[in-house]
Amino acid sequence: MFHRLAERAPRIVWAARLITACILATVAACGGSEGGNATGSNGPNNPKTGALAVTVSGLPGGSSAGVTITNTAGYSRTVSGTETIASLAPGAYDVTAAEVTAGLDKFGAAPATQAVTIAAGTTTPVSVGYAILTGSLAITAAGLPSGANPEILVTGPSSFSRTVSAGATLGGLAPGAYRLTPATHVVDNNTYASTAATLDVAVAASTTPTPVAFTYALASGSLVVTISGLPTGASGTATVTGPNDFRRTAAAGERLVNLTPGRYTVSGDPVTVGLDGYRAPAPVTVDVAPSISPVSAALPYALATGRLSVNVGGLPGGASAAITVTGPNAYSQTITETQALTGLAPGDYTIAATPVTAGALTYTGAPTSQVVAVAASAVAATATVTYAVTTGSLVVTITGLPQAVPASITVTGPSAYSAQVANTSTLSNLTPGTYTITANNAVAGTHTYAPTPATRTVTVTAGATAASAAFTYALASGGIAVTITGLPNGTAGDLTITGPNGYSRAVTATTLILGLPVGTYTIAARAVGSGAWAPNPASQNVAVAPSTSAITATVNYVSSVGTLAVTINGLPIGVNAAVTVTGPGAYSRALTATTSIAGLIGGLYTVAAAAVTNSGTTYSPTTASSNVSVGGGATSTATVTYTASAPPPPSGPNLTIDGMHVQQVVQTYAGTVPLVAGRSGLLRVFVKSAAANTVTPTVRVRFYNGATLTSTITISAPTSSVPQTVNQGTLTSSWNYTIPGSTIQPGLRILADVDPTNTVSESSDSDNSFPLNGTPATMDVRSVPTFNIRMVPVLQSVNGLQGGVTVGNADSYLADTRALYPINTVDADVRAAFTTSAGALQSGDANGAWGQILSEVNALRTADGSSRYYYGIVKVSYGSGIAGLGYVPGRAAIGWDYLPSASDVMAHELGHNFGRFHAPSCGAGGPDNAYPLSNGKIETFGYNIATNALKDTATNYDLMGYCNPTWISAYTFNAVLSYRAANPFSASAAISGGYARRGMLVWGRVQNGQVILEPTFEVDAPPSLPQRPGRHRLQGFGALGESLFDFSFDGERVADHPDGTTEHFAFVVPYGMMRGMQPTRVRLAAAGQQAEFTSVGSATASAAPRGAARGLARGPRAMERRRDARRAGAAPADRGDPRLRPRGRRPGLHRRVVARPDDVGRGAQRPPARQRVAVRTAASALAPRLADDPAHDGL
Repeated sequence: MFHRLAERAPRIVWAARLITACILATVAACGGSEGGNATGSNGPNNPKTGALAVTVSGLPGGSSAGVTITNTAGYSRTVSGTETIASLAPGAYDVTAAEVTAGLDKFGAAPATQAVTIAAGTTTPVSVGYAILTGSLAITAAGLPSGANPEILVTGPSSFSRTVSAGATLGGLAPGAYRLTPATHVVDNNTYASTAATLDVAVAASTTPTPVAFTYALASGSLVVTISGLPTGASGTATVTGPNDFRRTAAAGERLVNLTPGRYTVSGDPVTVGLDGYRAPAPVTVDVAPSISPVSAALPYALATGRLSVNVGGLPGGASAAITVTGPNAYSQTITETQALTGLAPGDYTIAATPVTAGALTYTGAPTSQVVAVAASAVAATATVTYAVTTGSLVVTITGLPQAVPASITVTGPSAYSAQVANTSTLSNLTPGTYTITANNAVAGTHTYAPTPATRTVTVTAGATAASAAFTYALASGGIAVTITGLPNGTAGDLTITGPNGYSRAVTATTLILGLPVGTYTIAARAVGSGAWAPNPASQNVAVAPSTSAITATVNYVSSVGTLAVTINGLPIGVNAAVTVTGPGAYSRALTATTSIAGLIGGLYTVAAAAVTNSGTTYSPTTASSNVSVGGGATSTATVTYTASAPPPPSGPNLTIDGMHVQQVVQTYAGTVPLVAGRSGLLRVFVKSAAANTVTPTVRVRFYNGATLTSTITISAPTSSVPQTVNQGTLTSSWNYTIPGSTIQPGLRILADVDPTNTVSESSDSDNSFPLNGTPATMDVRSVPTFNIRMVPVLQSVNGLQGGVTVGNADSYLADTRALYPINTVDADVRAAFTTSAGALQSGDANGAWGQILSEVNALRTADGSSRYYYGIVKVSYGSGIAGLGYVPGRAAIGWDYLPSASDVMAHELGHNFGRFHAPSCGAGGPDNAYPLSNGKIETFGYNIATNALKDTATNYDLMGYCNPTWISAYTFNAVLSYRAANPFSASAAISGGYARRGMLVWGRVQNGQVILEPTFEVDAPPSLPQRPGRHRLQGFGALGESLFDFSFDGERVADHPDGTTEHFAFVVPYGMMRGMQPTRVRLAAAGQQAEFTSVGSATASAAPRGAARGLARGPRAMERRRDARRAGAAPADRGDPRLRPRGRRPGLHRRVVARPDDVGRGAQRPPARQRVAVRTAASALAPRLADDPAHDGL
């Protein structure tokens, strides 16, 4: 209520004033005054105006007030001090005092506004009393050099903030709490700091300033680097590091000032003076304290290199030596003449001389190898190599051959020498020793020429005199003209010609055969037309002599049909015999009585008789079988005589179990393919009868875990009779049962019995079990590890195409892998998209993009530090061509995303990862020579449990070939099972203690015989180094050439690539292995070539005339800045992975070095072509730190 009244009080005052004015106006209107002007003069008895006496106090002398008098009629007047205002119209007035600033202070009246009433004829007094409203601060600073005034930040009420210099007075401050924060102050490169970080003071309204005093003290030091031990005129530099990431390069004698107190490390940089190198042995550590005087850091240098002079002699003018000098820190230098080598690291150096060729002679250096010790000295060590001639020559003379007919002569000799000679020739530059010259037959069209002699042995000596060997050729072949007569048009003959040296040829018509070796040939002729035409003669010999003309041989065919009369005796009337006549051309006829058979093709016929039964009497043939020759138009005879015997005792068909196995994916009849634990399988029991029947017995199957019976099931007969033979190719020929995966476990044993309840009358019940001895058969059940795979969608920045794998469709890609391989559990996830800058994928990989992306995915797996298989999924713009690539063996592969063929491609490439080469079908390159079938088909029946369908051997090919349709062979299944059990890691595997740590990713490939060394990167990943030595070598060196790492390795082979020799590699070298140092040079030597990075802005590729090389970046910071600049347009997968971000300012090697030709071979084509998957998304690891680097094609 009080607040509302206070708010309404001004309104009440003004209302009162208004009422008063109205009353006065009414009085005037009614004649209450003599004049109408309220401000007119007053009569002596009726004054009309009044006065206001304003008294002002409280202001300093010389200050003017600001007091304003106003009323509602528009009157306004301002006075600056004590004053009386006359002639005011009576009424209500407001007296308002404004704030007054005097110097730094402000003054104000209380109250600021007063209401007064002026009466006519009176003087109304009003007092305006001023009082000070503000305070001030007097700020001082001590402890600084003369004239130094540091800045002070003053903050206070109402967001007040101002910076002033010490020694100043800050006035006009609103009363309240203030905080003063002093800044450090630099004077003559020395920093001073206040002993108090802040001071809090209270400011009151007063004309007397509040004092604030700060005390300063010295807070910095300085350091001077001194260098000794260098030759006169040489200068060195040092790298100084210290608190707060301080790092600076200082010259000798340079003073580093204004340093934060603390410990500093001074490291001498290598110095080259002329031909020699100098180096400080170790860094120096000094403590810098707050002081005007500098601390001295002394670096003593010493000579660190030596010299070697290699003297060469003995070569003719213009000839170049071939000498290689190798030594410490992987030093290698090739020299061609006398030369002085300088700047060498002290140690033993090997000088190896290689033979050289000058003209037609070879010169060999002596000694071929020597070791010279080089010390740190300006005096050179010496080595001498003297060359001398060491080869000879051989003249091979050839005569007797027609013009333009080449000879076929092979020359072999020392050191595995081999050469082919086609005409008279001189072979030069031969190693002295014994040579064997072997002459083979020469062919001129259809004629053969033989040499005399067939071989010679000669001795070649060193020098200009050549050894010689002569060969004379002569005609050594002839021919046969084969003529076939007597056959009807369209009927082919059947002749085989055999002769010397295993010669054999089939002939079906008149033929001229030339170029036959001299000797005797046999022509064997056989009947044709299902025996209707017989040859004459059936066999003849022909002698072939050296001649350009052919010997004639004739075969005449004649008709050969005849009649067979079969007589049957001994059976009662009305009883049918059981006689079968079989013969040439699969002829077969059943006879029940005496019969004459005409028109039989000539040949040997078999008359077979079986016993028959009538009215309990059995009639048996006296001869069960006889052979009769039929032909030549004649009638041949055969007789079958039956005799009666007592009836046999009653019996039924004998039932047996011929075999039993469990089929999961592929299985042999004997069941030799191991089973995968936990995976369902089809049990097949093969029951067989000894005779035709119409019985339908059941089969009882008992399952055991070890010696414990776990379950028993009964299987009904699949058909209306028991087969007499086994047919693995149809499911209805066996008694089948699907065994759940929970039953198929290690220790599984199975026992099967046919007709367990004896419902079928058999001749014997003792052979109804399998195994026959009644002991359950032990199944070979293997527990297999979980298959862990990560699918990586690959985004091609060149065209925006991205592999179509997602969490939702990942199961579709794994269908064939699950169905075919010995795998039970799959743990799969889908990684965030990986961006590559490789060229657009091409059907024949002419630009090498397929191989590059595979290499990048492998590097991604290594940098991620993952033990999973990595499968990159790409999208291509073509429909037929290369569909996938994979290492053999390895843990990375890539393939296209065309479903459903992408599933088949993925299974094929993972097969390579599991160590499988191609099956030999449809031109697949680099086939597995041990594959059991040359056509690449599966060698035993497969089974698709999802569709309950068998996979036959006639039409299905192994998935590791290129033909369709595909299944998996027992050979491949067993090999993959063994590989996964014995090879949990690929050629590059984590070393012990493989936790993530800071390391350097080094990766690249050897392709088309050339070397590609990709950019190196700092990564946080487990170390990954070669498991075993190999043919290639990878080295890293420090600033002075010291070895940081050095190992040999074999890369991971790439299957399905046009270049069958392609190998990739990716290693993570931990910085701990490199003693915490960053390499300034990385070298890769492979395939006779060498690629090298350096940290000084250059890169080289050597030892290959076609090699090329690209430069490298100084460090990762530049790459990081370029990536940040482009990040606004990057995909979400390309954002922020802290594991690659550089720590500190180490130099790095960040561009690709290539030693390879411009042309890349075109690739072979692949034609386009099931268990549950738990899929999850994995965070992006390598993509954000590699995909956006413009200095690299993709990573």
